[in-house]
Amino acid sequence: MDRDMKASRPSSPKESRDPSDPYPPFGHDVSHTTEHPEADETLLTPNRRTEQRYDVEEGALVVYDRRTDREIGFVKDLGPGGLSFEHFDVGAPVIEHGEFGLLVLDSNYYLGKIPYRIVSDYELETEDHSPIPIRHCSVHFDNPNKEKSREIEAFISMFSGEDIH
Repeated sequence: MDRDMKASRPSSPKESRDPSDPYPPFGHDVSHTTEHPEADETLLTPNRRTEQRYDVEEGALVVYDRRTDREIGFVKDLGPGGLSFEHFDVGAPVIEHGEFGLLVLDSNYYLGKIPYRIVSDYELETEDHSPIPIRHCSVHFDNPNKEKSREIEAFISMFSGEDIH
């Protein structure tokens, strides 16, 4: 994927929201919970994240644990609380919550059954005008157990080069 992609900008909120407010469910009519006019513009802003995100090595993929037409995405950044990834929009329905895995092709390393829920999913503007739209998706890890949280932290350490402890 081209690193020179530009994310579409959300409308400016009329007033800022309290970062401790819970996220509205993905696809929920957010007009009652936010000043953003469209659900796909409800972005996870840095002040809402409680944990740092780390860049991971190229080749890290999101792989859905159940059969879907939208099976992989390219991980952009990852933290103990969630990650963001880019994927081709092939018109498949959005799976708002469930489980997915992380796969690193060069290392043949797989970490599966990570519970998630989507926080935002929006189309990227690309300079090369790809015939297949590219989307950016941010997910929150949805209450992983302690063992799964340790596995996620180990994954971050192995594939970001950062010691997060």
